[in-house]
Amino acid sequence: MFAADHPFLQLTPPRVVHALDRLKQMIWEDPQTVEVAFSGSRRGAVPFADARRLSYELVALPFVWGRLFETGWFHLRFPEESGTSPRYLHWHDQGEGTLFLDETPYYGFDVAHRQVRLPDGTTEGWMESLCLQSAIWYPGATGTGPRGSELSAASIVRRNDAAWQAWNRMFVLYDLAKSEATPSIEFAGLMEEGSRHRKPLENVSVLLRRVLRVLDDAVNALDAGGVDALLAVLDRAMPLLRESPMPVRGVLTGHAHIDLVWLWPEDNAEFKARHTFASMNRLMDDYPEFRFAYSQSASYEAVQRTCPALMDAVRRRVKQGCWEGVGASYVEMDNLLPCGEALVRSFLVGQQSFRELLGESSTTLWLPDVFGYSGCLPQIMRQCGVDRFFTTKLTWSNINRFPYSSFIWRGADGSEVLTHVTQELGYHQDATPAEGRAAARAYLQSDVHNAFLQPVGYGDGGGGATPEICERARLLAELGGVPRTGWGRIDDFFDDLEQARARLPHYQGELYLEYHRGTFTTHGDLKAAFRGLERALQVEEAAHALMRLGPVDAHAWKRLLFSQFHDYIPGSSIREVYQEGIPELRQLAVSSAQRTTSTLGAGGAWFNPLPLPRVEVIDDGNHPSLVTLPPLCAVDPADLPKQPFMMPETVGLSIQSDRIRVELNENGEISSLVIDGTAVEIESPLNQFWLHPDLPHKYPAWDIDRQTLSLGRRLDTAVECVAAASDTPGQAGITFRRKVGEASTLELTYLVDVRHPVVQVVLEIDWQERDAMLRAVFPTRYRGRHARFGSPYNSVLRGQQPGDPRDEAMFEASASRWAVVCDDNQSQGLQLVTEAKYGMGCRDGTLGLSLVRSVRVSGEPGAYFGIFHEGNRTLQDRDPHSDRMRHTIRYAIGRFAQELPRTESPAALADLLYTPPVRATRTGHAGLLGIDDGDSLVPAWANPLADGSWILRLHETLGRSGQARLQLAEGWHATRTNLAETTQEPLDGLLAFRPYEIVSVILRSSSAPPAA
Repeated sequence: MFAADHPFLQLTPPRVVHALDRLKQMIWEDPQTVEVAFSGSRRGAVPFADARRLSYELVALPFVWGRLFETGWFHLRFPEESGTSPRYLHWHDQGEGTLFLDETPYYGFDVAHRQVRLPDGTTEGWMESLCLQSAIWYPGATGTGPRGSELSAASIVRRNDAAWQAWNRMFVLYDLAKSEATPSIEFAGLMEEGSRHRKPLENVSVLLRRVLRVLDDAVNALDAGGVDALLAVLDRAMPLLRESPMPVRGVLTGHAHIDLVWLWPEDNAEFKARHTFASMNRLMDDYPEFRFAYSQSASYEAVQRTCPALMDAVRRRVKQGCWEGVGASYVEMDNLLPCGEALVRSFLVGQQSFRELLGESSTTLWLPDVFGYSGCLPQIMRQCGVDRFFTTKLTWSNINRFPYSSFIWRGADGSEVLTHVTQELGYHQDATPAEGRAAARAYLQSDVHNAFLQPVGYGDGGGGATPEICERARLLAELGGVPRTGWGRIDDFFDDLEQARARLPHYQGELYLEYHRGTFTTHGDLKAAFRGLERALQVEEAAHALMRLGPVDAHAWKRLLFSQFHDYIPGSSIREVYQEGIPELRQLAVSSAQRTTSTLGAGGAWFNPLPLPRVEVIDDGNHPSLVTLPPLCAVDPADLPKQPFMMPETVGLSIQSDRIRVELNENGEISSLVIDGTAVEIESPLNQFWLHPDLPHKYPAWDIDRQTLSLGRRLDTAVECVAAASDTPGQAGITFRRKVGEASTLELTYLVDVRHPVVQVVLEIDWQERDAMLRAVFPTRYRGRHARFGSPYNSVLRGQQPGDPRDEAMFEASASRWAVVCDDNQSQGLQLVTEAKYGMGCRDGTLGLSLVRSVRVSGEPGAYFGIFHEGNRTLQDRDPHSDRMRHTIRYAIGRFAQELPRTESPAALADLLYTPPVRATRTGHAGLLGIDDGDSLVPAWANPLADGSWILRLHETLGRSGQARLQLAEGWHATRTNLAETTQEPLDGLLAFRPYEIVSVILRSSSAPPAA
């Protein structure tokens, strides 16, 4: 006889693997067939009340149904009850399903959620199913098949609770052993199966030896006495394994990251919200300690609209304290591409929606997966009642590691928010010992704070936490060698972190993500449509401010805010998203413009929709003249003082006006630029075109790899020059035509316009390249320490001198439609202003503008997320590359100087150049006659209020403090407020501002609005 114990712990791991497989097979037993009938598949949701009236036909399993992104309803009849133990529905479909037993969705099925306990007496159910499997995060996920989604199993089963407990406990202990063994070289290979030689355990921890011994004893008990004997061994061993937890807490919060569009269209994401909310609601019945948080008021609105009974259940959970509405913004938005006002509205609309749907606003901005964080965010957050911020994405930076886990993020203006960044954890985790231990070791502020936030549950398509995760959470709360782990509320976590605030580090400015730099350029047609709707709403709101009509159509704003979602406007979604989305954005812009015309009429007056004065050309049939339109004023231009001007002219390859002279070379580039008698300092010709191979190694739609910029070549194709006399009064121009690459053409027009001291560039590109990018390059002699880039209601200085790794990592960055490269004291330089282009970079005096790129679209063969079976995809006629179409691209080049007047600053020109006056019949003003002094404070938007007053939004753009004076019409009064309008401070016209401050002023009048 051999002794029961043996010294060979290296033999334990393969025994445990085998035992786990055996236990898993024991959990679900006594299967009984469920009768399944199907109603057919279709694109779009059918409400439950209508689904009950559909016609159903019985089907035999396995059953294949649907095309990608379609939904279908199944009717289920359950066998009669027998026995006393709870019954579970087991549903195994490649796609995702949501079970209804009544009008409230009961549970969501997907690859991580296969069974649910049914209420006693349940005889039938309905399954709303989606022909899509989005579980890119789940081991063994297959996607749907080439003919559709395969439903392979539908049965009633019973759970062997002893086997269930045994499997979960053994899984946790085995994972603890693996994570404890990882640093040990001697342990390498022990987890492999087979009979190969296994080295003895030497120089390993006491905890590892104890866990392996317990696991070995448990497997012995299973072999000799069954599951109950195994559980008895674990019960006796647990007191020993509770010793010495890690001296830091892991605060678990249930999480489900639902992409509102990405590898699926919008209606599929609404399904995912119902699907996920139902599962999380059900888990709270079985695990009362479970806590769940979800952001995105757009999702809550979708659930309220499509399934109000489920939202009622969510509200009950919120009142119970086990469900948190976090996020503050309408969607988890990209915050680099929207204009400042659109970003502000995401918070204002999001907070209002949270209050209406959940009864309270959010104090935490929850953005785990966006592609960088603007330095304006802390200021916008604080002014909207949000003082906490969470993300995980900063840990994705691919060159420099982000230095902090918990810190005070200070915005460009000095506003501060308490911030937590998970290290070594993403946003879909399993609650395993290995994850908790890795997160604890990586928590960089564990010396001053003893807890980290640990979001658990499956995302990138929803699903959320699972029963297995909830079981593991219970076990981790009692286990040594891991952080003390338990469920908690996000608000409570930040309350606790607040106590350590005085000892936390500070980080000021933008949080630049060194990754996904291509999202500023991919799908240029989308970004142009997005910017077009922003501009249309800006004009419409200005017209409402003029006429004192109150807010504009909320639907248009919400659709614009929805398109800010971080896989929508960045261009990282599948083709179907943009096939639906771009026409919608364009039509919303057209409808907004039509409403503006209806508001103002379309007569001979001109309405200036900007809170800036502007110079325009009026042609009375004799000689064109210049007139100045006051801000936010509708006026007959014939009534304005007129100023003669010298017509611009072209002479050879030069264009000149009384303020500008631009010399062009035969390659269509700017060889000399003189503005107001001062030359822009050029290193080599400006506006060179460079063609780059663009083949990112992993995420084509998201990324521009560094070597892409090194491998470009300057265009040297033949150039045809055409002198073009512009049809627009006060303009002169020259046009060039040339071939680009293998199959593309470019028509380049330079325009000099008496209204603005810049050279305007218009590109008509027929872009047909594949895996390529076209950039415009502006080499200058301005090699100051920093270049300045526009950002939403802000600007940011980024290092442009070579050498520093953090500066070098910013080889491509976002610019909110303008940038300046200048000398060290920011007094002289070159400014670049764009209509709807956002990707720029600056190094050693050379500014680059990314114009168009054609890379593999997400979901296409050859793209990293090419996960779909092409034969089952409805949209068959697709170009797998982005942007291969005709593009009209506009930008302007000018001289920057410290003393430039407000209307010639780049932030003002970004509006003045591309937001023209509109025709009007009604005339009048909105009360603002002008602004004196403080030229770096740029007025940007007029936001009409319900009482007929309106908010003037201004922002400081160049990092200066000062004072400006508002010139108001008689009878108008000004009150300073914040973005949320929760503060009121009467103004006497003098407006003090600090660097990068966003300023809001309410203008009111007791006089009547302009007459119809």
